[in-house]
Amino acid sequence: MVINRYQLSLDEMVGQAALDRLTAVSFGIQMVSACSKIQKTCFNQHTQLYSLESIHAHGYIHRDIKPDNFMVGVNKKIYLIDFGLAQQFCDPCTHVHIPLTRGNNLIGTIRYTSVNSHMGLQQSRRDDLESFAYTLVYLLYGQLPWQGIPLSRNADRAAAVLRLKQEFCNQNCNTIPSDLSTFLLHIQSLAFEQKPDYIHLHTLLQKLPT
Repeated sequence: MVINRYQLSLDEMVGQAALDRLTAVSFGIQMVSACSKIQKTCFNQHTQLYSLESIHAHGYIHRDIKPDNFMVGVNKKIYLIDFGLAQQFCDPCTHVHIPLTRGNNLIGTIRYTSVNSHMGLQQSRRDDLESFAYTLVYLLYGQLPWQGIPLSRNADRAAAVLRLKQEFCNQNCNTIPSDLSTFLLHIQSLAFEQKPDYIHLHTLLQKLPT
């Protein structure tokens, strides 16, 4: 299952010679450092959010949103990939939302998963969007505050990352652009079943620095 949106001028970003060699360009750390213009295109076009909004509209959550799972194909389109952890959150017939459960294992990638996921809560649309916000921070700055943190031998990495995420979310107004801060605060204000205001989020993305 692959969701694609928006066409991009990949020729302008990496050149025709690179197109001849690549089947797709990953938004992983290596490609981000090698192709910095791809980062800026994410902010300018906000195509990643369109892809995420589309799977939500079909009643699914991805549960592993991160830079590596967004790709640009040789057809010049954005692809959201890797649906191995995806889950249906809304019954297609009754439109009943799945219930909020507690005591769940952490699902997704520790670096990008939501605070709620760290705390064992069932994920919903808000959690995909929180992971997406961390993805935007990574693409903007090239790293996240909880990357490469020094830990003692027996330390719990997930607990340490959770603590830093909570601190970041409480203090992010001073460290990231105000529109991205508003983006994150809107997501964290959502109730478990609440539909995000995608129009508002798209507007905030348009204001991010390029």
